[in-house]
Amino acid sequence: MVMRMNAERREEIGENAEAAARLRGAMTIDRFLAGFNTMTEMPATTEEIIHGIKRYLASTPKYLMINQFSLHNDEFIFSDDLDIDQAFEIIEAEAQGIVLCECGCGAVADEDESFSDDYIIEYAQRRMDLLEEIVVNAKTELKSHSMLIALTAEIAVTLYGVISFEEFVLVFNYYYPKLTIKTTDVKPALILHSDEVGVDNARYSIFEKYIILPQLCPSKADILYQEEAIELIKMVREGQEQTPRYLPDYEEFTQFFNPTINFLKPEVTNFISFVHENIEKVGQSDIEVAETVSAFLEIIKIGLTPEHFLEFFRDSGFKFGSKKFADQFMEHAVGVFHNTNIFTLNGHSVETIADVMEIEKEKPIMRLVPKTGRNDYCPCGSGKKYKKCCL
Repeated sequence: MVMRMNAERREEIGENAEAAARLRGAMTIDRFLAGFNTMTEMPATTEEIIHGIKRYLASTPKYLMINQFSLHNDEFIFSDDLDIDQAFEIIEAEAQGIVLCECGCGAVADEDESFSDDYIIEYAQRRMDLLEEIVVNAKTELKSHSMLIALTAEIAVTLYGVISFEEFVLVFNYYYPKLTIKTTDVKPALILHSDEVGVDNARYSIFEKYIILPQLCPSKADILYQEEAIELIKMVREGQEQTPRYLPDYEEFTQFFNPTINFLKPEVTNFISFVHENIEKVGQSDIEVAETVSAFLEIIKIGLTPEHFLEFFRDSGFKFGSKKFADQFMEHAVGVFHNTNIFTLNGHSVETIADVMEIEKEKPIMRLVPKTGRNDYCPCGSGKKYKKCCL
């Protein structure tokens, strides 16, 4: 018998499963079902949960998910940041009442704090500490040198989203002029420091001649959405070709080990506070607000511009009862947009690209194309000519 399910129910099950995978790394269907039924007005069966997750995974492009996840043998869900052995380890520990750290290292995480923002910040700090150690040894140890390439790739895809091998070499050599590499060094190092060939357990993927954020990678998308993923990459690259590359100072560059770095900016925290203060007006729960804001931050990186902001939030279920409230909401959202590092702007925010277009000479700029002319369209994405916008 074929089970029928409407799109709203599918989204409810799928989005909650996605959040559970993000929070716990891995979770049995039985445990997820128990938690789900405490939150929903319409309790589900095991069969309905499995069917809903499968339909959600089949209908949602992977690269648009906040946190990619998978269903294993109809038994448990797990984050795609983990390999199957790490997922099994978490499930086995869960059966004993232990919550393991998502990284699979075997450490016990605090029940209330695992996979929290604090955990992500601690992860980024550990990577920065490792980077510092690797830089010291890279001159004399071949393995350390290749590890430095892989660590720098993690940072680069968080900042740029997509970067070619040739461009990555320029970035690497900019930050490590005494440890220079060539294009042929890149791919072997990246493969070496993935857990196994063909599985991107590192926080980067390889696609053709590019290093790419896993969420954007066509090979990780459902086969039905691979063409959409490729088009998305083309769109990002077209924007990057019109914009000089953002090369922050080294300390800021290494901060991009943290994939949620934009959440720490005051414009984002102010926006989130504003939404929570008006949570009854927008008609969303705390979890729904967190997930929608996360998706918003990801989508503006790949080209969502202010004229489509309200449409995006309305499609996500937000309500705007009055024009005054919508205008206040937009003011906060545009503030976030202006201060978010955007893939289509080669890692710049709208604020920093304006500074660069004034030829800020104290900071070296790596140009891949001639600078924007006065009569060209402004690279900030406004649709206006450069002379009437950011010049």
